[in-house]
Amino acid sequence: MHIIKWLLKIIFATCNPVNDALRVLERDIDHCIVGGVGLYQLRSEYVREVNRILGRQKYTLKDRNRAGRSREMVIIFLEHHVARYRARNGQWPSVLRCCEMHNTGGAFARAHPGYTERLTKQR
Repeated sequence: MHIIKWLLKIIFATCNPVNDALRVLERDIDHCIVGGVGLYQLRSEYVREVNRILGRQKYTLKDRNRAGRSREMVIIFLEHHVARYRARNGQWPSVLRCCEMHNTGGAFARAHPGYTERLTKQR
């Protein structure tokens, strides 16, 4: 598990398809409608989920506006849910599936068709 976390941090911190796709997708969303804040349009529920995963209150709602802190939250969130997805399905999720995880707040829920449609148009 430590190797997976390490690899995910290295891959996500550099240029990778999931990071690029999320930044493009979330950049064009009207934050007043969805309630997201910052580079990755993180909602308050997302911050609570990351703190739950960590088992402590490391992040605050203000951290959503800080690019480095919001990136850290996305990495932690995806590490957790990608591992759950892989344990259940026996394979790594696709870029589209990772973006859906980010959008829905979980490993197994499906995103709104409009969200995935925007992603497939970006490719």
